[in-house]
Amino acid sequence: LHASTVFDVTGRELIAMAAGLDEDKTAAAPFFIGTGVKAHRARKGWRAEALNQKAELGAQFIQTQICYNLDLMKHYLQRLVEARATWDFSVIASLAPLPSSETARWVKENMPDSKIPKRLVQRIEQAADPEQEAVLACAETMQAMSEIPGLSGIHLMTTGDAELIGAAIDTSGLARTEGAGQQEAQA
Repeated sequence: LHASTVFDVTGRELIAMAAGLDEDKTAAAPFFIGTGVKAHRARKGWRAEALNQKAELGAQFIQTQICYNLDLMKHYLQRLVEARATWDFSVIASLAPLPSSETARWVKENMPDSKIPKRLVQRIEQAADPEQEAVLACAETMQAMSEIPGLSGIHLMTTGDAELIGAAIDTSGLARTEGAGQQEAQA
């Protein structure tokens, strides 16, 4: 037997394989196939060719890395809408309540595609109750993101205490849905 590394299959090939299983009815249930993206400042006229190729292969949604930079997220979504990528994809933004400045720094340094502004790290660091401040910052960002055209939803991740996710949803005032043991806010 030969052990293969993850890099033996590209992201595009994996999307195509999953779509093929769906077409062949090989999978027990249909897949909802997605791909990860990094929110970035795409130039005017950007056509999202790489994403379009993934849509043609069977990807149905895109999910960003953690992004607390609202200006960047608005810009990126505007470019996705202009490129008509939102015709083929649901776009899901990722956030996580970051319960301490140490956690925020760790995410910033170890998840390089994540966007954690210095001012957020400082806000959490200077708070009397960093955990509560993190919940509030996450809730405020969720509220602001819910207004961004083209954004389909928000994926909330935990960096340890899953209860903070529920607190962020409740604080945001956005609808709460439950399924498969996970909670997500509907933007």
